[in-house]
Amino acid sequence: MKHKIISSANKKILFLPHAIKQISRPDRMITADEIREAILLGEIIEGYPEDQRGESCLILHAKQDRVKHVVCSPKTEYFELIKSKAIKGISKKMRPLNKNTRAVLDYLKITNNAKKPCLA
Repeated sequence: MKHKIISSANKKILFLPHAIKQISRPDRMITADEIREAILLGEIIEGYPEDQRGESCLILHAKQDRVKHVVCSPKTEYFELIKSKAIKGISKKMRPLNKNTRAVLDYLKITNNAKKPCLA
């Protein structure tokens, strides 16, 4: 799956309307370069082979004080970015968490791959 993701992302990344709305929120402000970095260097932490949009997955990438996750669907001719979120510190204000954020936090607890400040 990772090869398929990289191959399609190297062709073209299609930002769906929901993704654009999410990455441009003032509390997130995720750049296209950060998205590309997350796609190319991130780790697939969940796969959704039966997704209605076609096979998709949740990718996690942690760098410095930000943890980013993207939900995407690699296609033959392009890479479809469904949504993305950057997490910089977890607070009670974020509750209730959606299933993707819960999956990211569960993954981080299990693997301890992120620096502690990301989870403060």
